[in-house]
Amino acid sequence: NGLFELERPEEALAALNQLITQFPQSEYADDALLLMGKVLFQAKGYDSAAQALARLGSEYPNSPLNAEAMLLAGRANYLQSKYTDGFKAYRKAANLAQDHDLRQEAIFQMAWGAYMLKEYASAMELFQKVIDEYPKTANAEQARYWKGVIYNAQGDYLLAGKEFQAFLDEYPKDVGLYQETLWRYAEALYASNNFKAARELYGRLLEQFPDSPHAKTAKIRLREPSYPAGASLA
Repeated sequence: NGLFELERPEEALAALNQLITQFPQSEYADDALLLMGKVLFQAKGYDSAAQALARLGSEYPNSPLNAEAMLLAGRANYLQSKYTDGFKAYRKAANLAQDHDLRQEAIFQMAWGAYMLKEYASAMELFQKVIDEYPKTANAEQARYWKGVIYNAQGDYLLAGKEFQAFLDEYPKDVGLYQETLWRYAEALYASNNFKAARELYGRLLEQFPDSPHAKTAKIRLREPSYPAGASLA
């Protein structure tokens, strides 16, 4: 119905608030709080949205809508760079979720939050959980890639290479992420002084993706007559 369109959020929120205030025991009260959170989220009132969604969980703990509400609350918090609060919301969503897709999204977002909080051990464990439990999903692709990125950032180029190679073997159809993985894998090899293998991957990148944003640097790498010892990531 038209009240809940983005163009009329004030009227929608007033109607929802009236329902919740006057009929808190109504069978529709939890629906109203979830809808209030959605309206606020659409209007980019992320903090207010997170509060409304958290209220659903505290006032109606047995509502079947809580998993969906916590998933949206997590997103609202992340959009404010509130990664600790977002992580907690996603953890609640994962624990509550009966729906396969909702649970895997919650776990992946927990991993992302841990990564943004620089809690890399937790991030790696959660990314691996996504890979193990939901191997054929887009989130598993992302999880494999980000595991490689974390290992790379920690200077563990051997393990980074294994993750990147696994991605290239398992997920060849994601063109955007595939070329980024080729690039990062080549850079990991370059940083570990495995210049022969790095050159092969730079060549592959240029052959398969000549318009890649990394093409210029790859060409520079290939023009170098010899690589300096102790080379680091560009």
